[in-house]
Amino acid sequence: MTRRENPQVLVADDEDAIRHLVDFMLEKAGFDVCAAADGKAALEMVNEDFSVVLLDLRMPVMDGMETLKVIRERHPDLPVLIMSAHGDVRDAVRAMKLGAFDYIQKPFEADELLGLVRQASRMKATFDQNRTLKASLAEVTESSGFVSQSPAGQELFTMARKVADTESTLLLTGESGVGKSLLARTIHQLSRRRSGPLVSVSAPSLPRELLEAELFGHERGAFTGAHQRRLGRVELADGGTLFIDEVGELPLDLQPKLLTFLQDRRFQRIGGSNEITADVRVIAATNANLEEQVQSGEFREDLFFRLNVIPISIPPLRERQADILPLVKLTLERIARVRGMPAASLAEDAREALLRHNWPGNIRELENIMERASALCTAGVIRREDLRLREIARRSQTFSGFETQSPPPSGTPAPAPATPEEIIPLEQQERTIIENAIQACGGNKAVAARRLGISEKTIYNKFKRFRAENQA
Repeated sequence: MTRRENPQVLVADDEDAIRHLVDFMLEKAGFDVCAAADGKAALEMVNEDFSVVLLDLRMPVMDGMETLKVIRERHPDLPVLIMSAHGDVRDAVRAMKLGAFDYIQKPFEADELLGLVRQASRMKATFDQNRTLKASLAEVTESSGFVSQSPAGQELFTMARKVADTESTLLLTGESGVGKSLLARTIHQLSRRRSGPLVSVSAPSLPRELLEAELFGHERGAFTGAHQRRLGRVELADGGTLFIDEVGELPLDLQPKLLTFLQDRRFQRIGGSNEITADVRVIAATNANLEEQVQSGEFREDLFFRLNVIPISIPPLRERQADILPLVKLTLERIARVRGMPAASLAEDAREALLRHNWPGNIRELENIMERASALCTAGVIRREDLRLREIARRSQTFSGFETQSPPPSGTPAPAPATPEEIIPLEQQERTIIENAIQACGGNKAVAARRLGISEKTIYNKFKRFRAENQA
């Protein structure tokens, strides 16, 4: 049965006169009515498309009480209105305790019946709307990978729903790896722009000289190597959302052009003279303190205010413990789909270890650990030793700072100075420290940079140089 415009009511009564009377009253009031002569026939017809069911208590084959019990089991959100004769009032009250919406005594007035049916119909409509909303939200969180089981996560998701259709520029802040891109994707999917593109650009991942062309595009011949026109990310995001990750890494000379675009949604391609308009909603993200960068002159104050229209701070994973295991499950399912095999499961000792871990690399670290553990585990079951969390913590302590090391006991002789032959070149020491830091942070270069006290751009450039030397 397909949903029609008018609310549908199912009437079950063994008296032809009552069925015809109720049918006449309800159809005159704008309801579509289906009728059954007993409870068994009603159960064969009932489904979620109905707004209300009216049951007579006394019917052959299957009475109203038995029919009510089955309907409550199969369709718990479907309101059931009981019709009873004067002598059935106690049974009607008992039916309400079993979950009936209300009861009405025969004979009844048309206004009384219509009032109860309308109330029940409105309640069913509310149930349907809530179910649809929950289903759509579950679809959004599943497809975006955003998990909101913890109080902090639920608060974030509530905020995402509130700001999704505002069209305002958003600034997502938080440690690297906390899920800023996941939240941006969730907001896009909740917004009116969901049918449009979601285009991302990461400022640190591109050389400074190519970043402007990547964002705004270029015309043919604009510079050496520009053999044809290329559309930038801004233009590709027209009608949708542009996500700028680590916006604090934008070069100062590029910041005015982004500011101009945020003000009037107009820009020019490199080498072009025509102004281009793009209907784009901008979501920016950073793990840096932009206010401090404004004070130090690394970031324009006017651009900061344009980006910081609605700031959203994402707490680190260690403050969202209830999200850890659901994220692990989601990650293992994603890995399994890619590998074309069943998802790995967690042993109890692995669950406990994951909940105790501090997660300095946040969600990105969790994904790296699950990728490795699911490959190393036996029989598809991840155990604590497969996680290697102690090894990660030990490496983290090694690079996190010499002040964490215990001083030698009093009276312990100082180590002998190194001979000239034992001195390790500074460049080699730097490479070892950086590589250990990145490994200890689960591959998260941003966290490693912060723990080492250097900029994220510096660690990206050095890491690229190390890889180039290895390939040489």
